[in-house]
Amino acid sequence: MRVRIWKTDYDPAGHDRLMQYANTVSLPALSGRPGNRGVLFYIREWYMEVLTLWQDQAAIDALEADPVYAETVAGIRALEVLGREQSVEVFDHAGGNLALPG
Repeated sequence: MRVRIWKTDYDPAGHDRLMQYANTVSLPALSGRPGNRGVLFYIREWYMEVLTLWQDQAAIDALEADPVYAETVAGIRALEVLGREQSVEVFDHAGGNLALPG
């Protein structure tokens, strides 16, 4: 499994719009991509990370060429709340456990 982390700063005045978009557009778009194994949003004040879990590197590579993903990225940029720079890091999953409530 591979872990992909997208990082950005953002304008706190746009927090509500950003989170609404993340949960109503980004979450289903990412979750619906082949090979996706999970999506988590992390946020504080003016900074956000989106952690996604993928079956393998091929699934991440396919994401980059996916038109639904491209449309999702264009939509979040159109909110005009993101900082100037975003970054992506990819890691190999090395172990651990995620126990979600409920």
